[in-house]
Amino acid sequence: MEDNKEYVLPSTDIIENKDIINAIKNNKEDNFIPFLDNGKIFKYSLKSNPNTLLYGIQEIGKSSFVKTAINTILLTKKPDEAKMMIIDTRMLEHVCYNGIPHLLRPVVTDPRKASVALQLIVQEIEHRYDIFEQTQVRNIYDYNQKVDRENENREANDKWKKLPPIYVFIDELNDLLIYSKKEIREIMLRMLQLSRQAGIIVIAVTKNLEPAIMDNELISMFPARVCFRANSSKESITMINKKNACDLEVGEFYLNTPENRYDGDYKTIKMSDEETRSLIDYVRSQAKAIYDARFENLDNEKPVNSFENKNEINAFHIIEDENDPLYKEIVAFVIEQGKASASLLQRRFKLGYNQAARVIDMLEESGIIGPATGNSKPREILVKFDNDSNDETPLLDETVEIPTPTPPVRQKTHRTSYTPTTKEKKEAIWAIIFFVTFIIALIISAIIKK
Repeated sequence: MEDNKEYVLPSTDIIENKDIINAIKNNKEDNFIPFLDNGKIFKYSLKSNPNTLLYGIQEIGKSSFVKTAINTILLTKKPDEAKMMIIDTRMLEHVCYNGIPHLLRPVVTDPRKASVALQLIVQEIEHRYDIFEQTQVRNIYDYNQKVDRENENREANDKWKKLPPIYVFIDELNDLLIYSKKEIREIMLRMLQLSRQAGIIVIAVTKNLEPAIMDNELISMFPARVCFRANSSKESITMINKKNACDLEVGEFYLNTPENRYDGDYKTIKMSDEETRSLIDYVRSQAKAIYDARFENLDNEKPVNSFENKNEINAFHIIEDENDPLYKEIVAFVIEQGKASASLLQRRFKLGYNQAARVIDMLEESGIIGPATGNSKPREILVKFDNDSNDETPLLDETVEIPTPTPPVRQKTHRTSYTPTTKEKKEAIWAIIFFVTFIIALIISAIIKK
């Protein structure tokens, strides 16, 4: 919905749960999930913890946790302030949310469509990174602040639009991995790597932590973990680094985040089915669902086996040195583009952020790009290809010989200091010893003559 003036947030009068009412009335967090800590309201920040994994055996409270998160969004956010993608392949818990204006598309229940929907979320992330580069900001929060500043001096029909956070709810992730582990795993890894800066908040539910399904690398991409009753002490340790999650009651859980390992007596705040239906009916009455066309028809999208292309799996490739073929491709690419940045390399070569940042450092150390200017602009390219090179073979062809970069005269630099080699150091030491010995010999000779 384009105009918020016609949309009125739900009143707390339509719900009876006092804990939810108190959490909403005393809201100071931008994105949060309320639950109880020893009977008191605790607000779990989704801004600080954008990637959260929920684990526990069946019928133990995981879906109630997700419903509380969704209902809190409906109570606190207008449709253009928050968007949601809900995946529920069991078709049991969340299909009731179909028709709410916050959804990008109806609840996804087909595993085949789920894999395509998640790939489209990755494409949206990459699109947002393009916007950040063009507007010279680092993340969605900086971008939305810049929108506010820009709009102060713009006409009503020329105002910029903010980017809303997108909440991705996956219930259950293990079912998707069983259906197509390779594709879903690689899509999830890519999405989780880039989600924080782009404003994508992922809450995934699983009841199975078997390594054959949920391997350690995928689990590690969820730094925030909510553990309900565990099936075994091993799975309890995997989630929260302690064994006693096996004794939790229904609705009770432990919480482990990068900032803190919470040991409180946590319980979900469960809204009744009647309250949830009343809330959904009210939200539907306020605005008609206008789904995003990119997500609506998932049958016509390209199959998600494109990761088999070598250019799609660079997120898992480690560049060791300058002789790496991928590094040479990157050198040729940045020289051709005339600019270099970590975000550009992430999108073009599907690198993780740490890998892209390391490559930027390598390019600077090699004298190919200039130093950071501190204003988020792409790095300056200090070299160029030889003009005599007529090789027009595509850059991604492994047979390409990258022309030797030659620095232009105006960019030529000189060393301001010199570090001698080990051999030169040894020769200098022997020269000093010989000189000192010679002086001592002269002194002794002079004394003897006297």
